[in-house]
Amino acid sequence: MVGRGYLNKSLPRNFEPILFDVGGELINNLVQGFIYVILSGLSAGFQYIIQLSFLLVAYVAPIFLALSLLPFESKPIYAWLSGWLGLTLVLVSYSIIVGVAASAIVNQPSTNPLLMQLIQAVFSPLLAVAIGTGGGMSVFTAFTSGIKFSVGLRR
Repeated sequence: MVGRGYLNKSLPRNFEPILFDVGGELINNLVQGFIYVILSGLSAGFQYIIQLSFLLVAYVAPIFLALSLLPFESKPIYAWLSGWLGLTLVLVSYSIIVGVAASAIVNQPSTNPLLMQLIQAVFSPLLAVAIGTGGGMSVFTAFTSGIKFSVGLRR
């Protein structure tokens, strides 16, 4: 209370709330800026990881192709292809979700500056990975059941 008493003696009474409001707003702006930087980094990190995953999938393709030439019942190239399609679905889904969110925010402006970053860094990657995983698994199931059906292994 020493600080408040000092303020009461040296400043007019109507100036004291303004001083504390300015300090609170300064802290609020610093916290929002910090959260904005973290969410921007998460968003960029997700995009970089997707691009790196595409490179890794492309680099291992010859291995799966060579393994498919071996006389096994199942062909590893189908697993690789379904993984590549699932990864492509993740990238396309992420781009569409972020585009729709950006369009919605532009058409109906929000007073929250962190809304777009929150959608782009947290919710869009989760939804895109869920869509890509489901699509990749369904493609793999379709490949394997189609092969069994064409070979005559299905009853």
